[in-house]
Amino acid sequence: MEGKMNNAQRDPLSLRRDGDMRELMNALKELQEIVAGAQMFWGTGRCMLDKKTVSDQIDLIARLLPDSVKQAAAVVKEEQSIRENANREASELTAKAREDAQRIVDEATHEAEKTRAESKRKAEEVAKVNANAANSASAMKAQAESDAAAIRQKGQNAANAIYAQAQQEANNLVARARQEAQIIVSDAENSARAAVSDENVYRMAVMQANELREQTEKDMAAMRQHYISALYNMMVEVDEYLVNLVSTVRTERQNLINKQ
Repeated sequence: MEGKMNNAQRDPLSLRRDGDMRELMNALKELQEIVAGAQMFWGTGRCMLDKKTVSDQIDLIARLLPDSVKQAAAVVKEEQSIRENANREASELTAKAREDAQRIVDEATHEAEKTRAESKRKAEEVAKVNANAANSASAMKAQAESDAAAIRQKGQNAANAIYAQAQQEANNLVARARQEAQIIVSDAENSARAAVSDENVYRMAVMQANELREQTEKDMAAMRQHYISALYNMMVEVDEYLVNLVSTVRTERQNLINKQ
């Protein structure tokens, strides 16, 4: 055992060819022999290994790995980059949709408050001049309700348009991510078939590529559902706010009638 360890240490790394499967298997076997021959501390279940010997052997194994295995690490890194870019673009899309929806709500609120104030002022003027102020106020309140309904419809139409655009962009983003992931997986599979002759290594590379593709599709579907739910919740909030606004206008109208 000690003679084999000395041979592994004396063998320069530069004399071993990268990607040589026979050399790789020999290097793995040598590492197993180093571990198996380590001195055991009685009663502790632990053993003592020479750190430099093990480190040199691991470096040798890393150099002898096939190019397909090294490329698999690059594929994982590139897939992670695609996922991060997709998440960043989706976050920006969500922030833009939220900003547009908030702007629509603010504009609708401002316009509704303005309409309410104007209707109240006109109703008060008519009540002072005309004995039939109640009827006139009712007509004006009806007009205010109509205006509020129109504002509500306008806000809902705009929110629907934002939702449709966000959904389309999210679909495009998912499609692009799937296409890029498919290209990466296809390239990795082709590289693995061409560079690796060992059947087990090839099957492992294909399995990892399929897992990466399935995980990417699941993440994109979850991200799309999240954005749809967020936009739906914003539309519900806008709808509730406008319903409350119409209810307030009706209450003010009834108060004016009661004062008469």
